[in-house]
Amino acid sequence: MTALSATPVLVNVRTEMNDHGTMTVELHETHETRHLVEYESDRIRDTLASLPVGARVPIEMVRVGSRSNVWRVVALHGRRLPTPDLSVSTAN
Repeated sequence: MTALSATPVLVNVRTEMNDHGTMTVELHETHETRHLVEYESDRIRDTLASLPVGARVPIEMVRVGSRSNVWRVVALHGRRLPTPDLSVSTAN
């Protein structure tokens, strides 16, 4: 049996999900890199697959195996996209 993390962890998407269902994220606070390879549901997988590089999302995850840096996402807690750069002019 695997234990859930106590609270959601905010991660930044570093590489979008590939054809094998793997994506790389970075923990926002510690900058630790993790590889997401399994998903609790198709809804979670599909939601994460739609995220662009730079998106931030709070997730709960558990380690897959005991020696690797691969993780199973067991819950999503909302979605955050990068803040647009408002200093860029959009005038024609």
